Amino acid sequence: EYSSSGKQIASWELAGKIDGVGGDPSGHRVIASVNEDGNSSLYTITPSAPSGQQVRHYTYSPAPDSGSTGGVLTGGGSDTVTVFRGHIYLSASAPATLGATAVFRAELNPGTGIATLTRTFEDSSMARDAVNGERVKLHLTDPDSSAVVPVDSPRYGGDFVLVSQGDQQLIFARRLTPSSNDLTRLLLRRGNDRAGVDDVRWSEGRHGRLIVVDNKAGTMYAVSGDFKAGTAFGSLDTVGKNANTTEVDTIDLTTGQLTPFLTGLSTAKGLLWLPG
Repeated sequence: EYSSSGKQIASWELAGKIDGVGGDPSGHRVIASVNEDGNSSLYTITPSAPSGQQVRHYTYSPAPDSGSTGGVLTGGGSDTVTVFRGHIYLSASAPATLGATAVFRAELNPGTGIATLTRTFEDSSMARDAVNGERVKLHLTDPDSSAVVPVDSPRYGGDFVLVSQGDQQLIFARRLTPSSNDLTRLLLRRGNDRAGVDDVRWSEGRHGRLIVVDNKAGTMYAVSGDFKAGTAFGSLDTVGKNANTTEVDTIDLTTGQLTPFLTGLSTAKGLLWLPG
């Protein structure tokens, strides 16, 4: 935990490789998933709880890697955590089979320490292409980061968005249920080449700060200035088949075109918007 000036306030030890972290404002807690490729589990951190009760560990039921037959049994793990319309959603990372869910919904039982997973849309669901409106069948192989699009975004305001990193596309969902999702696929490009991003965030007003994690440098940057509300940002991951993680780009939500915004980083990764 850090203050707004970057001073460390507190820390908690979690067992496993932490990749997905999200905030649950209504529960006044942070939710973290560990071991995204397999043997995944979940932690909640409630800083206001008494000492010794701040961290709770949850195991998944069913465990995603206990099979690879589709649905919740993806053969993989869980990654990023997003609270959307009061429910906890986890990206279903490293799927071993097509036709499995792309995003888990998790219901936590503090009494048993079980996080019950249910499916939403599948890696092979039908969606609309954002540019030409045609119906397309998804073929997601790398569900990764996710976020909630702020309502002042010029497109997809209020939607859930999933970054399919290795597939170089964003998937927007108006709803998250097995039978009704209203999905839109936005293919990303930088110039004439397909491109992928690691994380996405939006500016939610003119004044605020975009927090950028430079993973390789072990540094977080706070970018401040006069923003345009509803601007989408992505941490660039690949251009074509080549790795390119040294910049943060703006995203044209109509065309999918990426434009450099912040350059010269070692490895651009996580993004976060802080208002005010």
